[in-house]
Amino acid sequence: MNKKTTVLIALLLSGVAELLTAQAAPAGRPEIVHISRSKSTPVPKYLAYRYFLSWAHNLNAKAIAAGESDPYRFAAPFQRAGLETRDLDAVLKEAKALDFELAKHRERIAVIVAEYRRMARNREPGSALPPIPPEIHEPEAMRTAVLVHHMVNLQSSLGPQKTAQLEAYFEHEFTPHISLKPLARPPASANFGNPTQSFSTGQQ
Repeated sequence: MNKKTTVLIALLLSGVAELLTAQAAPAGRPEIVHISRSKSTPVPKYLAYRYFLSWAHNLNAKAIAAGESDPYRFAAPFQRAGLETRDLDAVLKEAKALDFELAKHRERIAVIVAEYRRMARNREPGSALPPIPPEIHEPEAMRTAVLVHHMVNLQSSLGPQKTAQLEAYFEHEFTPHISLKPLARPPASANFGNPTQSFSTGQQ
C-alpha cells in the first residue's frame, strides 16, 4: 500500500465526511472555502465567479430575511459593477443554481465517505480494508467542472459587453479584497482537493 493510499484511507476513517459537508457561512458574505496561495498567484477566473455568486446569493437571502421590498436591493454592495436589473436576474438565477449543485456535490461525497467507513467498520476481523471508492480521487475535479459550467452560463446570459464589465469590477474591486488564509489545522485536506479551505472577500 503506497503512502497516498494510506493517507486517503486514514482520512476516510477519520471524519472526512464532516470536512466535506461544511455548513455555509452566515448570510451576507460568501460561503467559507479555504485556499492557500502566494500573493503573486492570481485567483482563477472561475473561482472569482464562484465567490461572487456565493456572495450575491447570501446578500439576497439576507435582504429577503430582512423583509426588503426592493428585489434588487441586495446588489447595493456591488453597484459599481454597473449591472442592470436583467443582469442581476441572471446573477441570482446562476447563484441559486450553483448553490444547489454544490450542496448536492457535498452530499454525494459525504454519502460515499460514510458508506466506505461503514464497510471498513463491518469488515471481517483481520481482513484488508475495502478498496477506496474511485470517486474520492476526483472530488475537486468534479467541483471545478460545476464552477466552470456556471461561470460560462452567466457569461452567456450577460453577453460579451456586460461580462467584460463584470470582470473589470472583479479585477479592480472584488478580487483584491479576497483574503486567502492557510489552514490552521494540518493540511490533510490537500489530499482531498482542498474541501476545507477558508475564504472571505472583506465585502459586507
